[in-house]
Amino acid sequence: MKRLPNLIITSGDPAGIGLDLCVMLAFKKFLANITIIGNKDAILSRAKQMKKTLRFQQN
Repeated sequence: MKRLPNLIITSGDPAGIGLDLCVMLAFKKFLANITIIGNKDAILSRAKQMKKTLRFQQN
């Protein structure tokens, strides 16, 4: 079985588009394991503004 690559993405500056991109990435399928690093509350707030519901997985 082929191993999936691991990608780490930061949400960046809260005033930029990084939070929006992180929320949108959560709803896309990728052939990779994606980890987003950022402020959980800021990401949840942006998801709420975008009318999206997110669940966080902790390893």
